[in-house]
Amino acid sequence: MAKVLGAPNIFCGRLRRLRPEHVKLVIVTLDRLAELPNHLVSLPPSSIDAAPTLASGKGADVRFGRANPPARVGVLIGGNSGAHHYSSEDWRQLIRFLHDGHRSHGLRWLAATSRRSGSFIGDALAAMAAKGESGLDTFIDFRTAGAGTLPQIFAAADAILCTDDSTP
Repeated sequence: MAKVLGAPNIFCGRLRRLRPEHVKLVIVTLDRLAELPNHLVSLPPSSIDAAPTLASGKGADVRFGRANPPARVGVLIGGNSGAHHYSSEDWRQLIRFLHDGHRSHGLRWLAATSRRSGSFIGDALAAMAAKGESGLDTFIDFRTAGAGTLPQIFAAADAILCTDDSTP
């Protein structure tokens, strides 16, 4: 179509079997591909609209740090994927981090698992939520809630933390 219309050929995603010289621009979401010819790193499309949050002033130019920690942090938990594999110890370290962050900085957590989250982390977070410990104010278990729950995390959080298996 680029030849027929005389328009530049723009491809979104990883080229895989296509050759980069066949396209003018490749839009990707992975930082590690930024140095490849014709590649531009961009945020992935999202159905979450940040405009209401920004319009209300929440999150506008706030710099968080040790002296000014966020009050409520969304924790988006993925799971095993092609490039990532989490062990039980990895999940235990995350749980310790949540405990420590609450104890040392008063952080309140809003956690959600995903379709790839294993039962180990799901069960551990459900137990934390049931005990009301470590500042886990909200726990959304994908196994029972299903898809479409992230907008409520984004709407209530001052900052977002996500596991490494997620693309930006």
